[in-house]
Amino acid sequence: MAEDTGWEPVEPEGLALGTYATTVILSVLCTIVVLMRTFVRARNRCLGTDDHLMVAGWASYMVHNVIVIVGCHRGIGTVRRKLTDAQAREGMKYVFLWQIFYAATLVCVKSSICVTVLRIATGKVYVWLLRGLIGLSILMSSVGFIVIMVQCQPVEAFWDPSRGKCMNKILPTILTYAASAANVITDFAVATIPMVLVRKLQMRSKLKLYAQLIMGLGVLASIASIIRVPYSNAYLQPANFVYSVANIILWTVVECGVGIIAGSLPSLRAFFKSLAKDKSTQSTADHTTPTS
Repeated sequence: MAEDTGWEPVEPEGLALGTYATTVILSVLCTIVVLMRTFVRARNRCLGTDDHLMVAGWASYMVHNVIVIVGCHRGIGTVRRKLTDAQAREGMKYVFLWQIFYAATLVCVKSSICVTVLRIATGKVYVWLLRGLIGLSILMSSVGFIVIMVQCQPVEAFWDPSRGKCMNKILPTILTYAASAANVITDFAVATIPMVLVRKLQMRSKLKLYAQLIMGLGVLASIASIIRVPYSNAYLQPANFVYSVANIILWTVVECGVGIIAGSLPSLRAFFKSLAKDKSTQSTADHTTPTS
């Protein structure tokens, strides 16, 4: 453990640096994709509930990522022995904030994708399945939020045990494993249901393949959830928790980022078609000679 000389910024390295870099890259990519999606939908005057949910999810994701980025300079992802007590407390404070915005981001992104797919859903089975996924996502995030807020009383005890008491770490660990398993299932369902529905649509084979490939990117989100599962035992390692939890944080950044990109990419085809149309129109105008 480093000598406790007070709080000062931590220079990210190793796991912390990898988490930092991944978060920055996905923040930029998601911002570009969501702005392009919103531009297309607004220009075509067809902004819907799914767009509003995705923008809300993106906004929450940006706050989530700022917390992660700053948190990497506060001790997240750094081995405990290299941190002072003050730095470790700061790191835990940002872990607490990260949990809240992860829950908020995930429910918005998954709900947005489900609402989008409901537009092409045929048959009551798919409609009710998609509505069930939305309900499950809301339930999971709500339960997660409640646990986050009540696991320590007062909440400040989460990052400073001297201020109060926290529940036994076994319960949060069990809930984390349960939430991870549910995330894997819902991520996989949200990714595969659209692919099945697109196969049944009457459209050109090339366009159908394009749509399936884009929607198939959502499978990467479920892969991120699967990779994250083994790291859930970090809650049982309080001595080095601020380091171990970075593995969970890293894959939540990937999961949410991939979800936002996969959920927004279908609109980008219209974006590039719009640009091509504008360019064609401008080219025609430039080569047109006015007549008197």
